[in-house]
Amino acid sequence: ASISRGEWVDPAAGMATFGAHASEWLAQQPHRDSTAQGVESRLRQHVFPVLASRPIAAVKNSEVRALVAKLPRL
Repeated sequence: ASISRGEWVDPAAGMATFGAHASEWLAQQPHRDSTAQGVESRLRQHVFPVLASRPIAAVKNSEVRALVAKLPRL
C-alpha cells in the first residue's frame, strides 16, 4: 500500500554513506564552476570530516542544523 501511495522508502537507501550521497549530489548540480568549487570545498573541509562515513539513516536533522550553523559565511 505504501508503494501505491508513493510513501515507500527502500530501507537499503538509508545505509548509503552521507559522503557517497553528497558526492553524487554534487556531481549532478548545475552550478557554475566557481560555485561548485566553493560547495565542494565546504563539504570536504567542514562536513565530510564529521558525516562522510556515517549511514544516511544515522544522521539526525539536529546534527546537520548544528553543523550548518558552524559553517563560515561565504
